[in-house]
Amino acid sequence: MTFTNQIAGIMAIQHQVIKQIKKETGLRQRDWEILCACYMLSLAKFPFTAAKLNEYLAGSYFLPCLYDSINVLLDNAYISIFVPGKPFKPEGYELTYKGRQLVKEFSDEIRRLSEEQEYNTTGKTTRLW
Repeated sequence: MTFTNQIAGIMAIQHQVIKQIKKETGLRQRDWEILCACYMLSLAKFPFTAAKLNEYLAGSYFLPCLYDSINVLLDNAYISIFVPGKPFKPEGYELTYKGRQLVKEFSDEIRRLSEEQEYNTTGKTTRLW
């Protein structure tokens, strides 16, 4: 039962942080989720394509929405084009320093708020991740 309460608390904290992200950067929840997926794919140190991003997200976004979010991330310089696209060759993207820092900053904020909430409710802190 306590695990369910922890998940509800984490979801509330994520919602709070996503609202903060929207206020500070203008990114929507979908853009944030795609930026986090870009971060995970960039850990391999290879450029990634929209197809790899769609595969990583298990097709959870309609492709025009995925490309819209990629364009938003490109416009805000959170990702950059590493390999320009050509006919029959997709564009390759890489995460910029600005994008990497944004993901780390807000992930740490989610972790901090979660630990603070857990300490306030139980009096002790255990790391969930």
